[in-house]
Amino acid sequence: MKQFIPNHNLHLISALITSAPLWAFSEVDLLTGALLKESTDPALPHKARSRRNYSSRSLHRGIFGFGWCSDLERKIEISDTQITYYDCNKEQGESFSRTAHGDFNNARKTEKIVITSRGYKYFSNNNHIQTFDNKGRLSEIVTPAGLALIQYSSNGPIEKVSINKKVVSTWSWNNDHSKVKAIYSADEVHSEYFYEDSDLIAVKTSVDKKNEAYSYDRQHNMLSTSDETYEYNDLLDVVVTVKKSNFCNEKYSYNSESPQSQKTIVTIKCKNQGQKRKSVLFRFKSSGEGAYNRSITQIELNQENRIQVYQFSNSLKIAQQKNYDRRALAKTRIGAESE
Repeated sequence: MKQFIPNHNLHLISALITSAPLWAFSEVDLLTGALLKESTDPALPHKARSRRNYSSRSLHRGIFGFGWCSDLERKIEISDTQITYYDCNKEQGESFSRTAHGDFNNARKTEKIVITSRGYKYFSNNNHIQTFDNKGRLSEIVTPAGLALIQYSSNGPIEKVSINKKVVSTWSWNNDHSKVKAIYSADEVHSEYFYEDSDLIAVKTSVDKKNEAYSYDRQHNMLSTSDETYEYNDLLDVVVTVKKSNFCNEKYSYNSESPQSQKTIVTIKCKNQGQKRKSVLFRFKSSGEGAYNRSITQIELNQENRIQVYQFSNSLKIAQQKNYDRRALAKTRIGAESE
């Protein structure tokens, strides 16, 4: 059964892992077992492209189909004493309470929302600013190409996106305005989106005929792309096999021996090549009641006798990194379980 699992800032963790020099995995979240895909609309200028992110554990029914989340779907819900900020990548809203000064702060007081003459400004802890209109819709966001303005039609959905006051894209929608039908750039390059029920099954672009194709199971888990196929554990709803067009297969196993640790092992086998094995050990501490109220304190990456250990502070910033050669350690592993 599909169930959303809080991500514990997993995008930060995934970025750490995939950037490690010894890492070469598919887009599988090694903590939750979710398949993660990212795509951008090639019809738009490179720096103006918005991202589409897919997660097989997501319950989000977005403008690009079930499980897909766009940068432009952020929104706020407003009441007299509270504002709730929604980012579909996080799935659950974050509450901001009114202060004595009239602003709204989150519980950690690391981010705030300020009322303006035209709506609301959201200030993140990394100084990114997003502007919302009085209906709670995202209206301005800073991109690498400049300030993006989002304009909405009278029916409600996005009509145009401008960068530095120049229109870069116009949008068309299906009949009930719930899903994007096509996006056109200023020079008439366009991408078309095709759906089967609530699932995005194809994207066709007039640029270089770059097309995408997807298939899903009844739980909206992605089963294939143009060059990969995926298998899941039906009970746990986690990725267990990735098969690639280059004749490489990846198998994933997940072992949670206690609430304080989890080990994920990836076995990679390619045609006419030997088998490789990689593992990740996550260590946690409890941060409240409930199975998923825990925070990551350490990640240990192990590949071919090379060990990398990352220690995390409470804010999930890297506090310490250590590297070991397992052969030099012989039978001793500092601060980790033996394999």
